[in-house]
Amino acid sequence: MKELADPGPPMNSEPRGGSGEMFDAIAPRYDLLNRLLSLGIDQRWRRELVRCLELTANARVLDHATGTADLALLIARSAPGIRVLGLDPSIEMLRIARAKVAAAGLVERVELRRDDTAPAPPPKRMTEEMVRAERIAALRKRDPVLGAAIDALDLEVAD
Repeated sequence: MKELADPGPPMNSEPRGGSGEMFDAIAPRYDLLNRLLSLGIDQRWRRELVRCLELTANARVLDHATGTADLALLIARSAPGIRVLGLDPSIEMLRIARAKVAAAGLVERVELRRDDTAPAPPPKRMTEEMVRAERIAALRKRDPVLGAAIDALDLEVAD
C-alpha cells in the first residue's frame, strides 16, 4: 500500500456534521493530550485490543476513525505482512498519521485515506477485522482496571 500525497475529498460527498474539522483544530496536540488525560491508559487499551484480535500474518484490517494512526501502527507491527487501511475525516489528523507511518517505515503496509462516512461492514475477502476505538467495550469486560478507568473518564461505551 502506498501513502497518498493528498487525502483528497471524502469518499462520501456529504459531510457528517464537521467531525473532521473539529479534529483538525486539535490534531497537533491530540497525541500528547490523549497520553496526559488518560494517564497513558490509551496506549494500554490499544495494545490489549491488538492482542485480543489475534491477527495472523498477512491479515487485512480496516481501522475506521484512525486519527493519528496509533492503533493502525500497532496492528501493522503485530505480525508480518499485516496491512491496515486507516480511514478518518480529519485532514490534519491524517497529515500527522502519515508522518508517523513514514517514520515507522510502514508506508507499504498502512494506507491512509480521508473518509467521512459511517462504518459499514467490509467484504470478508477485504479484511479480517474492522476496528474502532469503540471496541473498548470488549476490553472493559475483560480487564477491571481498564473498566474502572473508562468509568472514571465517563466515556460512553456500549456494553
